[in-house]
Amino acid sequence: MCSELLDRDRSEDPNDLDPRLAPDLVLLDYHMPQATGLALLEEMNRLVGRSAYLPIMMLTGDLKPEAKRRALICGAADFLHKPVEPFEFVNRVRNLLRTRHLYLQLQAEKEHLEMRVAERMEETLSLDRARFVNGACERVEADWEAGARARIEDVLAE
Repeated sequence: MCSELLDRDRSEDPNDLDPRLAPDLVLLDYHMPQATGLALLEEMNRLVGRSAYLPIMMLTGDLKPEAKRRALICGAADFLHKPVEPFEFVNRVRNLLRTRHLYLQLQAEKEHLEMRVAERMEETLSLDRARFVNGACERVEADWEAGARARIEDVLAE
């Protein structure tokens, strides 16, 4: 499940992240030397967008309830106080990664279904066009036969 671990302790600017990098989980410290974890959290959420799910876990040694409340309001998926108890940390990370995996599966299924709906709509439109063309041909043929019959009757009546 863990494919890569990226340490970004030297850069606190989300724009420094490689756009090709698609992390499954972000661990973010609440207090950093140059920027606040909240500012970085808000910027990362802005970059990811509202329609995507990227779990961000905020870590801090700050025991004030306000720190946790603000982090969760700003979009953190989870929050842990340092020092972190390893068992709890591993299980919370596992849960966030499982949720991310399920989200990605759901997105893939959604895209597949959207593609199938588009295909079926095209098939339906093609059938409707074919029925329209066949109906038009039948009407033209019937009109032609009626016209031909009327001309023949006119010639015979003379």
